[in-house]
Amino acid sequence: MINPDESNEHAAALPAKVQSSVNSAKKTLRLFGSGPAKSDPAAAEPETESSSTPETAMLSGGNEPQDATPTRRKKIRDRRVLKPGFKTKVLNQLTEALGISKTVDLPKIFLAERVSPMKIGIADDLLARYPNARDRKVVKKALGVLVRSLTYSNAVIEEDRRYDLDLNPVYDATGEITEKSRADAQNNIKSALAKIRKSKTQDS
Repeated sequence: MINPDESNEHAAALPAKVQSSVNSAKKTLRLFGSGPAKSDPAAAEPETESSSTPETAMLSGGNEPQDATPTRRKKIRDRRVLKPGFKTKVLNQLTEALGISKTVDLPKIFLAERVSPMKIGIADDLLARYPNARDRKVVKKALGVLVRSLTYSNAVIEEDRRYDLDLNPVYDATGEITEKSRADAQNNIKSALAKIRKSKTQDS
């Protein structure tokens, strides 16, 4: 390619016919140029959005545009959090049986978001705190339903100590979690999962 900025000394040394061709080439290059002039404001402008659309990207061999909407990941449920419906049912039973006007007045261990293993004999402690309980049998029944839940079994397996009504760890014999307790909790989980699998197999 002939450089339009080449010095006139080289051009003068050429024959007249060749020099005329060179001059014509210079004019052509100055007129059209190999790209936009630096002084042209449009040369510094970026491409508009319409110049690069998903359709043009696909036609030019580019990758198909991906959906910009973020994928929602399924939230993993905490194994030590009771299902809302189950928790509400148990707490309502305890509230009514103990003669309490509001569920929020129950001891902390029942109101905590995550289930904690209860100390041995906590039913007696609960009835001692509420001596005017309306139905002691219902109190013990509601506690039994809670203890047999998979959520409670997970708590027994994970924790090192049991807790009292006020959610304080207990360090005497009533707060110990034995290997037998953990084994019973694991068996409870296995038995429940086996029933679920059997139920799904029958439904299919």
